[in-house]
Amino acid sequence: ATAAAAGGEAGEAAAAASARRQSGRFALRTGSQPVQQGDVATISYGSALSNAELLLFYGFALEHNPADSMPLELELPEQEAAVMAGKAAWLAWWRDGAGPDHSDIELALEQYIRPAADASAMDMETDQQEKQKWSAWQCSLVQSLRLMLHANDEPWVWPPPSPASGVSRGLLEQALATRDRAVLLRHKDDLAHFLRVRQVVQQADTAPDGTEHAVFTTLELLFSTLLDALTQTAREGQALLPSVQVYRAGQVRLLQQALQWVATNVAKLPS
Repeated sequence: ATAAAAGGEAGEAAAAASARRQSGRFALRTGSQPVQQGDVATISYGSALSNAELLLFYGFALEHNPADSMPLELELPEQEAAVMAGKAAWLAWWRDGAGPDHSDIELALEQYIRPAADASAMDMETDQQEKQKWSAWQCSLVQSLRLMLHANDEPWVWPPPSPASGVSRGLLEQALATRDRAVLLRHKDDLAHFLRVRQVVQQADTAPDGTEHAVFTTLELLFSTLLDALTQTAREGQALLPSVQVYRAGQVRLLQQALQWVATNVAKLPS
């Protein structure tokens, strides 16, 4: 009897839903929380949507959106074909597995500018033995550019482990952290190449003609170019919807904060 009753209720619900679709009406269900007449009904759009996503899907943007972001598309510098292919292969492999530390750092050509560093920022050691508070997106961006702009060809002639081998960054990081000799010896060649690449991306070469200068010079040029493009359209007096103005103001704010971060780090580099 219970099963028959449940089946009848399901059938009635399906029929009611079909009738609503035909009439053009819709229903909002409140879940387990009862709603009394006169209560205010609210809806959540999620807590991690950027203004671009809010504008695209819902038609509005938020001022000072803590989840706002700006996409960046990096390009490998012109080098020998084998070197460029090697760097691209390592960038792709690095994303496939995450180690126990800094697991949200991604080496990739696709990066994002996000709001300024906050309480979630992480410590990054430089070869000057000073700690800098960088958020995950800043670490991802700088480390990706260190790899991309590295001038020595040697690390890139060795390809990363093949997908068929099952050797991921996470496996090697975990083996190093736990000193798993069996895994380390089994994959000693892959480990040697991985450690060389990791040294490139995690250790800043702060010599005046070193990679770190090239990294922040590249970032300064990239951010300034994007900011000039945004402010130029504003000066041209194009009529924009209020929501689009909020979106663009947020992009300008992200770029201004990013340029401040770049200037702070450039000031720490040896001249």
